[in-house]
Amino acid sequence: MHLASENGHREVINVLLDYGADINAVDDYGQTAMHYASMNGHWNLLMDLISRGADVNALDFDQNTVLHLEAEQGHLDAVKKLIEAGADVNIKDDSGCTALDYATKGGHSQIINL
Repeated sequence: MHLASENGHREVINVLLDYGADINAVDDYGQTAMHYASMNGHWNLLMDLISRGADVNALDFDQNTVLHLEAEQGHLDAVKKLIEAGADVNIKDDSGCTALDYATKGGHSQIINL
């Protein structure tokens, strides 16, 4: 699941999920398929995972959510979709930062002004 997400293989992900794979399975770092899709720029796959019921508030071992990652990268559309899907904007990572803090550090004004 993680390897397919890392490489953007949407069809493979859909087959795995159709056969019962755990959409919220974590790797050795606590990261889900959504984390991998986000870190590797696979926007369409990220949206597919959300529509299939992935936990938008899943935390990795550094307490990062996908919202943290997308806000840090300045991906406005992804941030909007994650918030619409129920992402908690108040979750803090292990350094005490929220997604808004990351958007601010990166100068991503459109995200800051949401």
